[in-house]
Amino acid sequence: FPSHDTELSWKEIVNGITKHQMQNRCRQCLQKWRTTDMRKQFTKTLKEILYSDDKTVLLLGDIGVYGFSDELKNIPNRAYNIGILEQTTIGLAAGLSKSGLVPFVHTIAPFIVERALEQIKLDFGYQELNGNFISVGGSYDFTGLGCTHHCPADISLLLTIPKMEILYRDWE
Repeated sequence: FPSHDTELSWKEIVNGITKHQMQNRCRQCLQKWRTTDMRKQFTKTLKEILYSDDKTVLLLGDIGVYGFSDELKNIPNRAYNIGILEQTTIGLAAGLSKSGLVPFVHTIAPFIVERALEQIKLDFGYQELNGNFISVGGSYDFTGLGCTHHCPADISLLLTIPKMEILYRDWE
């Protein structure tokens, strides 16, 4: 039985739903809505950038492929799915930046931050190159996929790189 400070209807008690479970369900729905909305906006904005500036290049790390399927077909010389080659992708992005192009690298946070941190530090930070690294799944967002998909220190790690600038959305 719930404690005296919990306000539940008899229907909720009979069905075994606690107030805490209800709050979690609401948070999950809200988080899904916010994430979906943000992902749609990201895809729309990056498409606008790609089509308006011939110097932009998109490098995907096996995510976002569906959202950018038209770009992978229509501008194959500036949109690539590199796959699960994080360190290589960062090196490629640095080479593109060095040649005057503007790379946008997109994959899951631990793959950009933890697997390719050395490349970002050396190739972008120390050489003062410009690049854009867009991640999803920071902190513990993908807990269901196991610890290889956790990245609780993403922002603090990236802030150790010279001249790194981080933009993030505050949900509050």
